[in-house]
Amino acid sequence: GDYFAWGETSPKSLYGPDNYSQDGYDGSEGSTKELLPEDDAATVNWGSEWKTPNLKQYKELVNERYTTTEWTTVNGVSGCKITSKINGNSIFLPAAGFFLGGKLYNTDRGNYWLRKTQNSGQAYHILSSANGIGYALCSRFNGLNIRPVRVPEEKEHEYVDLGLPSGTLWATCNVGAFTPEGYGDYFHWGETEQKELFDEYSFTDNPRELLPENDAAAANWGDDWRTPSLAQMEELINGDYTTTEWTTLNGVNGRKITSKSNGNSIFLPAAGNLYSTDDYGYYWSRSINTSDNEDAWALYFDSEVFNKDDRQRSNYGSVRPVCFAKVPYTEFDESTGTLTYYFDEQRSHRTGIIEEYRPVGSNITDTRFNDYNKKVTKVVINPSMKKAPLTSMRNMFYSNSYIGYDSSVGWTVIDYPLSNLTSIEGLENLNTENVTDMSSMFYGCEKLETLDLSLFNTKKVTNMETMFCRCSSLTSLDLSSFNTEKVSDMSSMFSRCSSLTSLDLSSFNNTYVEDLNYMFIDCHELTTIYCNKDWSTSEATSDYMFTGCEKLVGGKGTPWSSSVTDKTYARPDRGENAPGYFTSKAIRGDVNGDGEVNSGDVVAVYSYIIKGTESGFAFD
Repeated sequence: GDYFAWGETSPKSLYGPDNYSQDGYDGSEGSTKELLPEDDAATVNWGSEWKTPNLKQYKELVNERYTTTEWTTVNGVSGCKITSKINGNSIFLPAAGFFLGGKLYNTDRGNYWLRKTQNSGQAYHILSSANGIGYALCSRFNGLNIRPVRVPEEKEHEYVDLGLPSGTLWATCNVGAFTPEGYGDYFHWGETEQKELFDEYSFTDNPRELLPENDAAAANWGDDWRTPSLAQMEELINGDYTTTEWTTLNGVNGRKITSKSNGNSIFLPAAGNLYSTDDYGYYWSRSINTSDNEDAWALYFDSEVFNKDDRQRSNYGSVRPVCFAKVPYTEFDESTGTLTYYFDEQRSHRTGIIEEYRPVGSNITDTRFNDYNKKVTKVVINPSMKKAPLTSMRNMFYSNSYIGYDSSVGWTVIDYPLSNLTSIEGLENLNTENVTDMSSMFYGCEKLETLDLSLFNTKKVTNMETMFCRCSSLTSLDLSSFNTEKVSDMSSMFSRCSSLTSLDLSSFNNTYVEDLNYMFIDCHELTTIYCNKDWSTSEATSDYMFTGCEKLVGGKGTPWSSSVTDKTYARPDRGENAPGYFTSKAIRGDVNGDGEVNSGDVVAVYSYIIKGTESGFAFD
């Protein structure tokens, strides 16, 4: 084959310092130390998928775990044959020598460039002979051979759902590996590149957990991935959730971890340490040992042991990344009192108190906001929530815990409302298009004074039970866009909204409502309910619907009465002959006040013009 000076892409007749043209890559701090594609003879001559091998790839090639080497001859040419232990395939590197000046030297050896430089004068190369194979430095102006490499096209990293309580998803491969049994790279804790065996450990910070920029998983695989925390490792080895066995996969020893909940499994190869044997595994967590900052937590296993272990940070270890299923979640920042809702892939990078928001399929004992619900003063809905495919917003700003059941009294419940919440920013970022359940959404938000829900799309909502219950400071509530044609439950919807003075429900349609019980109970300051529909004729139950609404007055002056607190007066007030607690709200063209513009309005106008009859008019 051809001979190239390091970083040059064409062969030539003379090789030496006087005609060497590559003056970049000086090896200085911060400079590029590996050939770029435009300076790589393999890429330029063979195409973009080919490269000169790097030092890591050379070490993988001659690693005794994977290959055997022998000095032999092929068609009379001496060289090094390298054979895979995994599949038996082999390559042959002929002893082609090297050029200096115009002369070929050392044809009893093979000399092959690697793409890493040491400084402006020397770069690494593979050196093979009858005595063995290794790597060394060589003057960059010499003419050496190149054996190109290519790696599988990088695909999206895959994960396995082990059904763990935290929702953690474990990757199928180690960082630097392409198969589950591949060993991958080895890292010092807090460093993101594999170093040479005797390179100095350089990460001196002492974070409780690695930040993304110092996390080998995040740095190599992207922001969706992290090295697991100690808590995630403890969850993985917890016998309540998983089983483990020492086994082999494609001839590689390791541990198979199998979920007890869904039967899924992952394989952790016994990758050992850099240049060590495959009878054990050390996998870093991102958590430091707070009792000794020189150590960090890791997962250690062999054929007998499978447990966490603290390990000196300057040692080498493998990294098996984790991520989370993409679900809505919250982060609480105690320093600002802010609770933020997200639907993104940055969850593992956030440093506040993180909790998932899973309104569908939640366990009856699931609890959110425990220990900090009273510290939340502000909620922010991040724009990422626009893409959250929510079908329920039940308990969105509220949580409770069912702590015990007694057949005589039922469940014992502890509430965790956001009782000191004063503002919600970004409600326009909630995608409500497919939401069917908004029950208890704002339950117990006692300090909220205003809510503008005019951008909510409620056309599919069927449940609004206790939606605003105990919002006792609420004075302004915009529900002008609410479409309630599919709602069946409005029980206690505005219960104990004791500061509301008026409610505009003119967009409400109660055709399918079955439960109006306690809907306005204890709304002590409520004076006016705007609504053009007659709810009194519905089949819905309505016990205590208006109990405690002492100041409520209908549009024609009908006062609230303690003797009529069900749906009987849940209709527009027509005076003594047809009293009601609602006040009609005029809609242009709706002269008879039925909430629609239709033929009935035409008849009312005709009767007035021709006959002088005013009875068809709902408004003065």
